[in-house]
Amino acid sequence: MRIHPLMSLLSSIVIMIFGLIYAENFNTLYWLASLYVLFILFGMHKSALKMIIPACLFIGIFTLIIYLSTKDTDMMLRMTIRFLAIFISLIPAASIYIVDFTTSLNQIHCPRFITIGLMITFSFIPILKIEMKRIREAMKSRGIALYNPKILYRAFIIPLIMRITEISDTLSLSLETRGFKMTGNDYSIYKPIRLKLLDLFYVLLIGASIALLIIFKG
Repeated sequence: MRIHPLMSLLSSIVIMIFGLIYAENFNTLYWLASLYVLFILFGMHKSALKMIIPACLFIGIFTLIIYLSTKDTDMMLRMTIRFLAIFISLIPAASIYIVDFTTSLNQIHCPRFITIGLMITFSFIPILKIEMKRIREAMKSRGIALYNPKILYRAFIIPLIMRITEISDTLSLSLETRGFKMTGNDYSIYKPIRLKLLDLFYVLLIGASIALLIIFKG
């Protein structure tokens, strides 16, 4: 069950805006909690669960700093709501499949350099993580300290730069051989991403929850 990527992105932006606007209202906590449950019901449970640990660590540290520096529990609560709004609003965006997202952008005739740039970026990051892990494992096998500044640049930084160069050349060649062009709309979409009733129902529930937040703001 996947929500339309553009609807997910739009809902993330709207939720963040209203969450920050109504951070002064304690009822916003109930609204954010209901949205969290809603995201799980709409198949975003993986992103929702992944968000728990970083959200707890970030919010816990910063709200503690705010309380120790101000001794103001109301300010601490308002900041907690703001941070929660940011993290919870990221869940729909984090649930987007990059292939679906770029396909949707192509369907609305978004400039090709944007969609191709997104595809390259999101495919490059996982590859880069794997290469960094391999270099660290090679350093361990040779008995090189991972955080020794004297040899870090030779044992880690230089090999990483070389691998980044090779990967970028491979990606460029891959795009060239597959016939990608930065301009023009002379391409076809194999599997178009269409709006479904589920997407409309999702947008309707998000809109209704925002309306209730506005009504019960006091």
